[in-house]
Amino acid sequence: MWVAISGSWRRINGAVKRDVETTVSQILSRGDGIVSGGFPGVDYVATVKALRHCPNAEKIRIILPVTLELYALQYADWVGEGAVSDRQARSVLMQLSELKEINPRSIVENRNSALACCSGRNTAMIRRADSLEAFYINLSKGEDTINTAFAKGIPVRVRTYAI
Repeated sequence: MWVAISGSWRRINGAVKRDVETTVSQILSRGDGIVSGGFPGVDYVATVKALRHCPNAEKIRIILPVTLELYALQYADWVGEGAVSDRQARSVLMQLSELKEINPRSIVENRNSALACCSGRNTAMIRRADSLEAFYINLSKGEDTINTAFAKGIPVRVRTYAI
């Protein structure tokens, strides 16, 4: 079974981090895997925790909207726009490169231009998932992933936070 992990990339706190880590530990302890999206915040924390449990990355799938090389260029744009910090970009890209080196199957690079946006990536995540664990912070723009999961008819657990 594959569980999608989704949540805010803009902002998290200790409670969100703790809940993400606990959830990922429970998922991997029962032998299931995680599907996530390669962003800072919830995605990053989930992947760090997953690698501690599964160092061969067999139970980790990161869905990218484009190739890793193009994704790195997109991050450079986001840093230039001030959407993410240089530190966040470097940390995420280092994590993704490490994952790809450990287990190339852990990184799912999309070459389909229809997935070149975040909503396409979110849809691709849910397509691969059997359930969704959503960490919804400050009413962020996570409704797309949640609604896609509901439309697919898979179990959805949403935790909400105000930071």
